[in-house]
Amino acid sequence: MGRQRRSATAVERWDFQTAIDMGNALPHLFKPISDLPKLTEPEREALAQCKASVETLKLAFFAAGKALQIIRDARLYRASHSSFEAFVLDEFGMKRAYANKLIRTWRLAEYLIASERLAPNWSQRKLNQGQLWELVEYAEAHSVETAALVYITVYEAEDVSVTAAVLNGAVAAVRKAGGSDPKKIQSAILDYLATLDETTDDDPFSDFSHRIERAVPAKWVHRLGKKDPQAAHRYLDELQRQIDKCRGELPAPARIPSPAAPRLEAGTGSEVPQETTG
Repeated sequence: MGRQRRSATAVERWDFQTAIDMGNALPHLFKPISDLPKLTEPEREALAQCKASVETLKLAFFAAGKALQIIRDARLYRASHSSFEAFVLDEFGMKRAYANKLIRTWRLAEYLIASERLAPNWSQRKLNQGQLWELVEYAEAHSVETAALVYITVYEAEDVSVTAAVLNGAVAAVRKAGGSDPKKIQSAILDYLATLDETTDDDPFSDFSHRIERAVPAKWVHRLGKKDPQAAHRYLDELQRQIDKCRGELPAPARIPSPAAPRLEAGTGSEVPQETTG
């Protein structure tokens, strides 16, 4: 009979779950080990580890909130402390108010991370605690699903960046409209979003460079081109078709008269001064 495999202890299984452990586990790789365009296996592994570390930081508030609620509700602090408040202060230097803020936020974050409405055209990196905090009170008064619908509606809207201020305004619009019907909620939010250009821009048409950057995600196209050049060209071809269609629906631009050429006085070659009016 073969040797029985020893079960890993809890400490061994979670050996690299803290930020410090994860940082210490990263490879000591600070210069290229290959000049080939394609990454080697060790380089791919190093990249995966680095990306996981960065993603862990981006979503740390979600994991921390869930962990804190487990510690609080299961009273896992009781062996060393008489209260949850004393435990988080001693262990993490964290006041109870902030711990509770993380606890109140994590369920909405978890729901959005798993949402099929947002995948595959989004990245979990877009989530941040400050944005979701604007939806927490609404989620507690109604439901996580309804609060998530507010976020998703704003996210899917054209020419709108998801910010804490925009989400706050969307929640206010939904409350003003009343009701819990999803279509009514979405309608109230879209009506609110339609007013943003009018209320936030002094001259929304004077500088549209930011809209161009959002319409043509150059960095994303370049990444796609490295992975699948044909797909990148298909994307740009479709984008061009949409541009041509939109241009065809616009009224013709006004013709701007070209400036008159200066007249020369006969026999002298000197310019004749232009008459002015007024």
